[in-house]
Amino acid sequence: MPRSASDGHLKGPSTATALAVAIALGTLLAGAPLAAATSSAPVWAADPVSWTNGLVLCQFASTRPAVVVSALDLNKTGLSVTLGGMDELRGDGSVAAVAELSNATWVVSNLSTDAAYNLAFSVHAPLVAATGPATPIGSVDLRVQFILPVYGNSPVGPTDTVIVRLSVTNWTWQAAGDHLSALFVVSPTSVAAEHLTPTTAAGWLISSDSNSSGQELERMGANSTAVASLASGGPTSISATPTLSMLSPTAATLAVEFGTAAGAFRSLEFTAHVGIVTPPTVLGIPLPELLAVTAAAILVSLLMAASARRLRRRPSDLIYVEEDR
Repeated sequence: MPRSASDGHLKGPSTATALAVAIALGTLLAGAPLAAATSSAPVWAADPVSWTNGLVLCQFASTRPAVVVSALDLNKTGLSVTLGGMDELRGDGSVAAVAELSNATWVVSNLSTDAAYNLAFSVHAPLVAATGPATPIGSVDLRVQFILPVYGNSPVGPTDTVIVRLSVTNWTWQAAGDHLSALFVVSPTSVAAEHLTPTTAAGWLISSDSNSSGQELERMGANSTAVASLASGGPTSISATPTLSMLSPTAATLAVEFGTAAGAFRSLEFTAHVGIVTPPTVLGIPLPELLAVTAAAILVSLLMAASARRLRRRPSDLIYVEEDR
């Protein structure tokens, strides 16, 4: 028996409505990670345990200069970096003095500005001989700053990178021809999620890669120069030579030697950097999210095409309406 026009009209809008809901839901779900990543506002605090600029999350230790750097929108990931020690080296590479930091009491200061978050750890530490009794043979003032730019195009630097600034002053030199070495300890925060590996990316030394996908998530690098203030003159640039003295999937030590015979300077300032690896973008949209939206759109298009093909196989209800008149 011919169907009525009302039957056809009920089925037509129902299919269109379902497809519209599918398109809206697919777009919403695909865009959800992007909304979560861009809606977070910077967090300010007088004595922060952590803060973020909406892209990078920094979490700090409360008693020593250590930071965990991770992407804000990724859970259970992050690269941990801490200052492990400072040594004075003789010309032959042997150790003349060691900064005693194992029992150091660090003072934490919030030096943040409108342009950058800046958490500083400062200490006045004794120097001891490399061997024998831990009798002080001098002292040093150290400060480690973790600096995160607040907004894009900040004069401080890019928003996906944390600057690690090491300042050394008032080192009691054992010999004028000695030089200094700093040791940074690096590790992934979750060995179940990430592992360390050397990286060939320009300006970087270590990367922390996802165990499941192999994608680089965080990196650490170091400048090749430092600025020293000479006892007999103004500031001068000296070499900073980073060396991976130990690297395994779960931990690494990065030693940086400053000059080869640049001792007896009053102060030294050196910068390393820790950053997240952001995915490539198209028109400002992260590529993985764009691919997810595209895949959802393709799926919806295929469903629409299949539905339209099935509808075209049947005579239109309008034909029967005309024949009934």
